[in-house]
Amino acid sequence: MSQPSENRGQHSFYKRTAAFLKHPLGAAILTFLFTGVAATLFSSWLSSISKTRDIEVAATQRAAESVKAITDLIFERSFRANMIVSSIRRNAEIEEIKERKKAYDITYVRYNSTIQSNLFRVREMFHTIKYTDFEQLFEGPLRALLVAQDNCVTNAYDNAISSDASKRTLAVDNLSHCPKIDNTPDITSIWHSIEHCEYFYTEALFRIVEQDDQSQSPSKLKDEVQSACQFSGITDKIN
Repeated sequence: MSQPSENRGQHSFYKRTAAFLKHPLGAAILTFLFTGVAATLFSSWLSSISKTRDIEVAATQRAAESVKAITDLIFERSFRANMIVSSIRRNAEIEEIKERKKAYDITYVRYNSTIQSNLFRVREMFHTIKYTDFEQLFEGPLRALLVAQDNCVTNAYDNAISSDASKRTLAVDNLSHCPKIDNTPDITSIWHSIEHCEYFYTEALFRIVEQDDQSQSPSKLKDEVQSACQFSGITDKIN
């Protein structure tokens, strides 16, 4: 019995295809096609990896910039306050004291007006939308130290620029016995505590962002910062 014409046509097509593929030109064309497909897939895979890497690099750079912004703001606020202290202790001209207080107030406003955005930046470093331990450190012990410094400097400043001579003589003493703080510490002790606290805080954030030091987890770094920011004379009663 003869095969249907359709089957004979398919058989003939397969034979011609097989013969073509055995021919050097056919093999070359097939190799070219497969190579092209493979190259396209490989290129797409590399592009995907590159995009992922670019996103990670951008996130790391953004986090590093955030650490720098937070660091600069904290250090500027505490340094500006210390400059007022220097003027008062030197019994400098009132105009110098006022100029330094004005510069401090500008930093103070910028610090407080950007607190929330800085806390969101900290949260971004941890790739979370939840409140983090490092935000608590920022709003807790670090803030308490800065507020203690502000209270002490402001009280001394008010006396230093007073028209009442008796009050002006109290300015330096105010810096030696800061108000609103247990055990009446001096401003120098508070200043050193701020330096110690802010150094550990910002260094911990830097380590977390760079992830170079795998020996210390964020939890351990948090404990280090918590310990570094403790000051026995400063309590949660500070406003």
